[in-house]
Amino acid sequence: MTPDEALAEVTALVREGRTIDAIKRYRELTGEGLKESKDAIEQLAEGRPPRFSSEALQRMTGAPPGESFSAGQRAELERLIVEGKKIEAIKLHRQIARTGLKEAKDEVEALEAELRRKSPLPFPGDAARRDTGRPTWVWLLLALGAGALLAVFIQQA
Repeated sequence: MTPDEALAEVTALVREGRTIDAIKRYRELTGEGLKESKDAIEQLAEGRPPRFSSEALQRMTGAPPGESFSAGQRAELERLIVEGKKIEAIKLHRQIARTGLKEAKDEVEALEAELRRKSPLPFPGDAARRDTGRPTWVWLLLALGAGALLAVFIQQA
């Protein structure tokens, strides 16, 4: 069962006014506690989708971490990570999985670590994150200073 299917099932119970049944079913699907389930059902009743923890997503889908996405969604997450766009990857993860910021960040970092273990080469996005501008300015200033000193010595000679 996908998270969307689980959410649709629980939402139908909420719409029918079967709040207690919705809470029970939510707990069965996600493994969440009573308070978390009650809060999620209240969010649904107010028209807001609940936030799923990564553990709840794993229980609903039966998939290991990071594998509760379609192949296309996972490929997009991997592309963003490799390109050094971790913030965009976290935003996408939150949007797809309906998780909180911490859960999404942890999942994206776990996926990044997995990708780095599999690839011996640095990611193209790694070069963009390096602080290459500062040393260039230092060398440029040193070269200008040396050129100015050389010009002074040549004029005096």
